[in-house]
Amino acid sequence: MIPKLYVACAILGILIQFSKCFPASDQGGGGNCGGGGGNNGGIVSSITSDMYPTPRREECVSDKYAGNIIVKDPYRWMEKPVMEEIKKFYESHNAITRPYLDKSPFRPQIEARFKELNDHPKYYGPLKYGKKYYSFQNTGLQNQDVFYVQDSLNDEPKVFFDPNALSEDGTIALNFDTSSFSYDGLIFAYSLSQNGSDRMKVKFKHVEKGDIYKEELIEVRYTTLQWTRNNKGIFYGRFLGDNPDHESVLNQKLYYHEVGTDQSKDVLVAEFPKNPDYMIGGVNLSDCGKYLIITPSDNDDHNLIYIADLEKINYEIKGKLDLIPIVTKMEAIYEFIANDDTIFTFRTNKDADNYVQINNNRH
Repeated sequence: MIPKLYVACAILGILIQFSKCFPASDQGGGGNCGGGGGNNGGIVSSITSDMYPTPRREECVSDKYAGNIIVKDPYRWMEKPVMEEIKKFYESHNAITRPYLDKSPFRPQIEARFKELNDHPKYYGPLKYGKKYYSFQNTGLQNQDVFYVQDSLNDEPKVFFDPNALSEDGTIALNFDTSSFSYDGLIFAYSLSQNGSDRMKVKFKHVEKGDIYKEELIEVRYTTLQWTRNNKGIFYGRFLGDNPDHESVLNQKLYYHEVGTDQSKDVLVAEFPKNPDYMIGGVNLSDCGKYLIITPSDNDDHNLIYIADLEKINYEIKGKLDLIPIVTKMEAIYEFIANDDTIFTFRTNKDADNYVQINNNRH
């Protein structure tokens, strides 16, 4: 929600600069890019910085860099997942800024110029999933980029998924960062969000047949969609009873969903009830498909490492996984890179500001 405030402030700055660049006949006197006179074309000019509410500071929050250099970060609380306090903060700012923007006589001209600058075809590089190539394209002013598919790079791209067809006003978006193809490339698990919300619905599409599976996953936020190597299902993070009017992001649970079944059949595979603030939706699967790497994280981006041996249970996921602890102290960032059988390689900033790679043998 915070970016809306940034956008409003950016437009406000543009309007102020834009108003100075119109000739005197447009503004009612004076005013040009070189300065001098003018009444800003009728724009209300009574807004001052002291009119805006000031966010609270948390003076106790800081980081240590290069050994012993302390850098305070009193506004870090504003970087946390959606909070009611942050919502009220940007709404109070918008209550001051919005009337100013709405009264600007230059809004139609700026909008027309923005449209002119953006009204051109846009193409993005292809990505290969399974045996097909995919890319995003936009004819110019489409609200959402369209997802195209082609059998080879020489073939004519065809529409694979068009988010614009999901709503008349273009407010339903495909969240590609939280979408995933099965390893064989035959099923596309995709996430949809509305009005920029972080709450998503997950659906599945068969690549060859074009059919949309009946099931729909809800209560999905802050997660990856990690396929199993046998292409049967995905692991994902879920908040049970997630209420659109409730901003809590506590007690995230990790579930396994088998494609073709109802969400009510999903299997709870991991949770940390003693640490309700842990986010556990970001999981990885080793290239060999044997191991699931679970990385519970806190609000300071530190994380733990647990590994589940899927081969040991013959890849039959029917209940909570036996988690093997690798990193059990929340004090640094650990990112899974690869594994060679039981030797796992991670990238970390533990005692290394510029990061290092480390190996860990789970045996």
